[in-house]
Amino acid sequence: MRYALIDNSTLTSVQRILGEIKVSSKSVIDNDIIAFENYIQAILFYDDLICIDDYKDEYKSKRAQSFPNVRLIPKSFFDYNKFNQLASEVTNDIVLEIRSGKITDKDFKDYFDRLQMTFQFTWDMSSSDFFLTQKMLLGKSMLSKDEFSKMHSYLFKEYNEHYESASGFLNKIPKLYDKEGNEIKIDGDGKIHNSSDGDGISGQFKRLVSSLNWMSHRTAFYSLAAEYLQADLFIQP
Repeated sequence: MRYALIDNSTLTSVQRILGEIKVSSKSVIDNDIIAFENYIQAILFYDDLICIDDYKDEYKSKRAQSFPNVRLIPKSFFDYNKFNQLASEVTNDIVLEIRSGKITDKDFKDYFDRLQMTFQFTWDMSSSDFFLTQKMLLGKSMLSKDEFSKMHSYLFKEYNEHYESASGFLNKIPKLYDKEGNEIKIDGDGKIHNSSDGDGISGQFKRLVSSLNWMSHRTAFYSLAAEYLQADLFIQP
């Protein structure tokens, strides 16, 4: 038997394509189409489709009704919490780092470089306070404005989808450094204490950080689970 492990985000994409879930932003449709194609390939080339049943309780029954061909693996089938903890340990050092307004940590810098996405982070005033915000640098990217906006929307989709899962994850605080190389201290609420430039981080920036943390954690979790379940992994593009 050949098993295909499908992540919950892929199934959510399929439901959006089929009109079962309302689309809040049309920018995510292109990504949903790729996820739908992966789902069809899994049906065609694998004997059995499985998915870890860690959706929130209010969504579980609808999901099961929508995918009768997918075997939902209960969390009790394996040590679910242990795998979540291991995923956190594996991604512990994957933290967004920004120096002088640019992403400098190896993991996310390489990730955005491959996507041809370049950000510049600046201090902008809001309600008489300065907050760290992100801007897209189209001049240094091979992507068009529309393509860049779509990719940006995909990232924020990850932020929204982490509320649908019962899985917990560590929302790590980013590392910030000023132009002199001094670390800027941030508390758990996004308040900055020792910067002469800004007072906090913007809501948009918080959502970006949360999305990246969620994405790295779930990628590690599903990779570990697929190896344990001896299945090939089909994960949200």
